[in-house]
Amino acid sequence: MVVGKDGHQMTKSDNSNLLSNKIIKIGEFMYRVYNFREVKELELGNAYIFGGTKGNLTINYPYVLPYIGKYKKNNTEPGVYLDKDDRVVVNYPRNEKERKIYHISRIFEITPQTIKEQLDKYLNEVTVEELRSAGNVFEPEIKESDDTGIKAVRLALIAKQIELAHYLNKMEKNWDRANTKKALEKGSTLTFFKLDEYANLFEFDYAILIFDKPTAKDPISKEGKAILIFNDHHFPINDENIEVISTPADLKNLR
Repeated sequence: MVVGKDGHQMTKSDNSNLLSNKIIKIGEFMYRVYNFREVKELELGNAYIFGGTKGNLTINYPYVLPYIGKYKKNNTEPGVYLDKDDRVVVNYPRNEKERKIYHISRIFEITPQTIKEQLDKYLNEVTVEELRSAGNVFEPEIKESDDTGIKAVRLALIAKQIELAHYLNKMEKNWDRANTKKALEKGSTLTFFKLDEYANLFEFDYAILIFDKPTAKDPISKEGKAILIFNDHHFPINDENIEVISTPADLKNLR
């Protein structure tokens, strides 16, 4: 079900035509445009066209809304969110200015003609406005709403003391650079697909340790052992090269 800004529920649109070759610029960022079909396809860096039904009335909203992440009561920015039960929450444009910014008329299709005429114009604009600020040491904010994955990545990048622009320039497409920067700064969740992407981009490996809770009725190991899985290269894990880090303040222990 789709939950509108005014609280009513709508069914998902039956229009499943993929718009992967269509782009929209909203604010400082470029988004790939898709018709919304199902929750599992929502991804940061994409924007979605919404529609649905209410009774016997078909509703087609003429807006393109970016996926932003987890919803909080104070979220007012137009966009697509997921609530605590992973149900879709949609904030629609609130005024005439926003209705123009998010309107479907601003979508353009990537063709040989538009690549030179529009895409270069928009992407250069993104580079000037957005990537210029990536030239300093990158220290993203750790938020209470961050899930474990994005929190771990942010802590690692703060510890690395990187210049974000140096790494973003490895990416071929400017909208990927801008959207990656936005996700690292504002996103609150992280998929394993994105974690692998960040591991390659920022030159780190990671491991997942799964250990039973003391109250587990069905233990992983009767001897109290844990499961350790590496994403790529195995690396040593011992008391000498591991620090338990929960906050940026803990990073001083790595110096």
